[in-house]
Amino acid sequence: MLERYGDQWQYEVSVMLWDFVMHLNTPPYFDDLVSQVKERLSLLQPAIDPPMVEKEAAAFLNSSCRTLQRWRQTGEGPAYHRVGKRRVVYYRADLITWLERRRHVSTSAEGYRRKRAA
Repeated sequence: MLERYGDQWQYEVSVMLWDFVMHLNTPPYFDDLVSQVKERLSLLQPAIDPPMVEKEAAAFLNSSCRTLQRWRQTGEGPAYHRVGKRRVVYYRADLITWLERRRHVSTSAEGYRRKRAA
């Protein structure tokens, strides 16, 4: 897949970067450029970031497969993709994003502890 998009994508990114260099004094253009590059990279995500099966994702998170299954069932786990009826795959970027959202700096941080059911 990367080969299919490679040359055209590199050309488009180089053109966008050249436009950016020529318009350095216009900060709003930079945000537009960054969003365009992110959009192009998201199209290449499957080629850059191959999917991981449940066992690999569990090892990456230092958890068990059963824990991932429970998180999928309760909706508190990372984003996943269902391929067919039984196969579930994860992308490394989704796992890292999920971990970043769960980052806390102290135990008193909001949302650190689960509220106990009354």
